[in-house]
Amino acid sequence: MMFPLALAVVGCGAYFVFNLCRKVYVGWIGITYGILALVPCFGLIILLTVNSKASGILVENGYKVGFLGAKLDEVGR
Repeated sequence: MMFPLALAVVGCGAYFVFNLCRKVYVGWIGITYGILALVPCFGLIILLTVNSKASGILVENGYKVGFLGAKLDEVGR
């Protein structure tokens, strides 16, 4: 009963990691990280790596990044 729910959560996580990787990394690295995010425990490490890279890019461009990310009023929608 819990397997479809777990599969859906892992699939959604991989989807969002893949989309973030496309913005942060160039070329095949985003595709590779998206596929690796499907592996349950390894996907968490991939997610943290991509998140730290995205936060670094935001800080380089002058945005303040807190625990929950950058403020939307600073970034603009």
